[in-house]
Amino acid sequence: MSEMQDNVSVKTIAQTEQILDTVIKLNDEGVSFCPLLWGNHGIGKTSLIESLAERNDAEYVVLNLANLDIADLLGQLDGEGGYHQPNWLKTTKKRVIYFLDEINRAPKYILQGIFNFLNEKRIHNYKAKQEDIIIAAANPSDKEYEVTCFEDPAFLSRFLHVKMQPSQKEYIKFLNNDTSFKNTIIQQALKKSVTLYGNPEQQDFSLGFVISPDNRKLHKISKTFEILSDNEIEDSGVMLLECVVGFDAASVILETWRDSKKNMFEPKEIINMKKTEKYKFNNDDIDIINNINVKMIDFLGKNKKQTKKEIEGLERYIDYIPKDLRVDFLKQMTTTSSREDLITQLDHEKLEELLNISS
Repeated sequence: MSEMQDNVSVKTIAQTEQILDTVIKLNDEGVSFCPLLWGNHGIGKTSLIESLAERNDAEYVVLNLANLDIADLLGQLDGEGGYHQPNWLKTTKKRVIYFLDEINRAPKYILQGIFNFLNEKRIHNYKAKQEDIIIAAANPSDKEYEVTCFEDPAFLSRFLHVKMQPSQKEYIKFLNNDTSFKNTIIQQALKKSVTLYGNPEQQDFSLGFVISPDNRKLHKISKTFEILSDNEIEDSGVMLLECVVGFDAASVILETWRDSKKNMFEPKEIINMKKTEKYKFNNDDIDIINNINVKMIDFLGKNKKQTKKEIEGLERYIDYIPKDLRVDFLKQMTTTSSREDLITQLDHEKLEELLNISS
């Protein structure tokens, strides 16, 4: 594999958990991402899956693809030209999280066999449930690992790539929770020196390829913006987006989204609202505003002494509503004696401008 620099940043365990929780929410709304967790062995990837399953009241299945036989993966022949359902494919009513570990150490024929499962959650005629989640894991390609050539763009594009590296605090917590380390010299040493593990927060590694957008990914991202709230996009959607299309493409998409949110609430659009009818009012809006006007006239008639701020607010409201309703509202006020003292409080030049009967 080439030493090409990738375009996605390292995520801590906490950040990876956020991404996975978002993946589950999107999956339940019909947008399916398959996360691929890249990271060294022994950093807690399997523990992360166990925790994810527990939080979501789900079962989980760990498939070590590096050691899996093709018959175990695809199921045994049934003697009639087909296959029996693989033992690992669950039929439970609960959500199942399928964890495909060491995917880039699997033989190529295993990768070919798992391709349809990644695409359609299907093995032969047997299919996982819509709510089931597929998550894969891979080791970085360096001198420490023997890995399968993993450069097929069509295969790589199926994944949401997460470079996972625990922070120092997260790794120490992971070791302390590991029963094999209980009351050992390692735990005691970690308590004395938090720098024993080094500084993982500054460690990075290259995937060896660049993550780029394609039609499939952009379609899913479009649906993602429809499903997630603004806060969810800022909290976890930003990280998810980077893992799908890479940092540069994610930056452009997010900048465009943020600009669209600014334009939606641009104050000057409200300030320049006078008689231009920039807002689109439909029939339902007209009915609602009519009802409000009737109630407001009645209210103003019973509460004749308004403050200066209330009068200014009334002028802004009159300026906002559609022109025809504006004229009708003010005519009712000017022709009803019970509102005469209110009318005298309005700025007469402003009143004439708002009425704008001759235009």
